[in-house]
Amino acid sequence: FSEASSPVRGGGPQVEPVDPARLQVAAELLGLEPAALLAALTTRTVTALARGESESFSVRLDGAKTRHARDNLAKAVYSALFDWAVGFVNCKLGALAAAAERDCFIGILDIFGFESFDTNGFEQLLINYANEKLQAHFTAAAITLLQAEYL
Repeated sequence: FSEASSPVRGGGPQVEPVDPARLQVAAELLGLEPAALLAALTTRTVTALARGESESFSVRLDGAKTRHARDNLAKAVYSALFDWAVGFVNCKLGALAAAAERDCFIGILDIFGFESFDTNGFEQLLINYANEKLQAHFTAAAITLLQAEYL
């Protein structure tokens, strides 16, 4: 998203997608109208309550807040897809376990051993992946130093 050079009358800068075709594709994949997705990412609704009456109005977001909203939407979509994939695999494994009359599970072995959580989310997978990459980097560096010592 980029901000227009001049603010729009009514407050706040005008934020536009850098590539409208990407907005169109994202909206189609989410089952939304592009205008609705754009409005959801570039505005927030404020509701004020006074003397028992409420009044709502929309506030335009600046470029940084719009990019933050976009990134949070992407995180929520990836998290939902991850949860669906885990549920799908668990369902299939459950069917296999019932057929084999034994428990099946998927465990991830890392440098600290197996982790066992009741619920493991997408964020935990990313944290584990980053930790493994860091460990691999440090291990490779340590081995390179040891090899240099003996050469």
